Amino acid sequence: PEETVYTPPTQGEKLNLFGENLGGFGGKLFLRRKGTTTDEEIAVANTPDGLYYTADIPTGSGANHTLSYQVGGQNATLVTTFSYMPPKIASTFPETAGTDGKTELTITGTNFGVDPKTVVAIGSCPDTGRCNCNVTSITHDKIVCRVPQWQGKDLPITINAGGLITDGSFLFSFTPAKVMGVEYK
Repeated sequence: PEETVYTPPTQGEKLNLFGENLGGFGGKLFLRRKGTTTDEEIAVANTPDGLYYTADIPTGSGANHTLSYQVGGQNATLVTTFSYMPPKIASTFPETAGTDGKTELTITGTNFGVDPKTVVAIGSCPDTGRCNCNVTSITHDKIVCRVPQWQGKDLPITINAGGLITDGSFLFSFTPAKVMGVEYK
């Protein structure tokens, strides 16, 4: 496949394609999502002259999906990868929480997708997942998750939606430890 030339929002959108011999009838557009081996056929509306067609790209998330177009059983020159728009955080609430893992974090923004495999992390925890939030609700523009039992100050919040990751510009802090007293024996 060629380079990515198309980045729809995770809610999907209408795709318009122009060309020659696109078939005034019977042309088919196929989507193969990364990590799968089956194609999804996407309904197309061709013009009778075969120069133009439209298709509704379905909802999704992630990168490096493949689009291909066939007319009369022949592959057209369109064989390309596309990625949905990357997730972007607009706001988070609250900005701090205790270290007990009982606080719900609400994140608003765009292009979160609806994949239950989407990962929200506070800080960095390579290979352990200990800093990952437990996602309880996800829509294209809002994620609600329970913060992990974790600690730290000014930790970047990142969202990984199918391999597309936010820039980490939103920060989160856990309430610092507070010594309430000292007892000597």
